[in-house]
Amino acid sequence: MPDRDPSTHRVIGDAGAVGGHWDLPGVPAHLIATDGVLCATLGVPEAVPSGIAAGAGPGDPDGRRTAEVLARLREHTLAQARAIWNEQAVGLLRVARPAPAAPEAAELADAYADRAFETWIHTGDLARLFGLRAVRPTRLDQLIAYGLRALGPLPADAPVSLVLTGSGGGRWVLPDAGHAPLATVTAEAVEFRLLFGGRRTLASVRVDISGSAPAARAALAAAASLARL
Repeated sequence: MPDRDPSTHRVIGDAGAVGGHWDLPGVPAHLIATDGVLCATLGVPEAVPSGIAAGAGPGDPDGRRTAEVLARLREHTLAQARAIWNEQAVGLLRVARPAPAAPEAAELADAYADRAFETWIHTGDLARLFGLRAVRPTRLDQLIAYGLRALGPLPADAPVSLVLTGSGGGRWVLPDAGHAPLATVTAEAVEFRLLFGGRRTLASVRVDISGSAPAARAALAAAASLARL
């Protein structure tokens, strides 16, 4: 059995779909599990082979793959779990390449964006645990674009103007129905991404609302409903 450093087994709380408390090696275990779709699509061997097939979309919505990988890595130190995750990450980056304009290429690009978003969210979890400053994504604009594509198909009672400030920000109308928005929701770009990632709630997210409050709240609820990390 590997030597275990007690400092590698601090609890990070109820993050993730599994629902139980994760110790630190549980974070790379979860990231290993959520790479399943990309690994299967690109023919990259999973660092921890799973008996549970990856779903049709990114991530691990029901948490079953995470639970399996976490059980297999339970006796590993944080350094060992991180090395296994890093090996898989390097393999996925090695086969990444510019994609042609095709529906399947867009799906692949979204899978990579989802992976980057998930890694950033859980890096923030660890930073908060140790009292460190959270890392700001270098390409926040790409993560915002991915989130808006995911949010676009959701039904809404009325269009809302979304204004994101700071790096990667901009103005969008959701959904783009060709009608004048009934409300404007203004938020810092990172704050909106934290709502999308389940690290803010409708009660705690810092936003400014003008116009129809019900329409604005409906749009924010739609963004929060996508949280699954």
